[in-house]
Amino acid sequence: MSHATLMAQEAPKILPAFKFQALHTNSAFTNLQIKPAKYIILNFYDPGCGHCQKLAVGMAANMQKFKQAQILFIAMNDAVYIDGFINMHIPSLKSASNITFLRDPEVTFIPLFNPSQYPSMYIYDGKTKKLIKHLDGIDTVDSVLEYIVQ
Repeated sequence: MSHATLMAQEAPKILPAFKFQALHTNSAFTNLQIKPAKYIILNFYDPGCGHCQKLAVGMAANMQKFKQAQILFIAMNDAVYIDGFINMHIPSLKSASNITFLRDPEVTFIPLFNPSQYPSMYIYDGKTKKLIKHLDGIDTVDSVLEYIVQ
């Protein structure tokens, strides 16, 4: 695939149907299981990525500003690596009711959402499921918060 082809692909304008795995139960988690919220945020990350770690720490420090969002943290890694990431960088989010940690062992996220780099964040309207903003390679929480109306 050429670089030009990669650049031409865009994030889905409407939240697509998906199926990932719940982190600790390995049970299926689909788009139909997202709790109602003003915003649906998908954070596709790699536990070893420095930008991903910095963004997650910023999100954890600003959870009050994300109270109207359901946030899905999605990684392709094995559970042990995801747990290490959570325990080291964002342990306070383990019990947050608006956070769901998911695994993508079947590698379906990439062809479905077309991320170009880590982290790749998708902010959807909770009612219409329309894409508000897709952000690739960011590491500051402010770049996300500007799209979340308080």
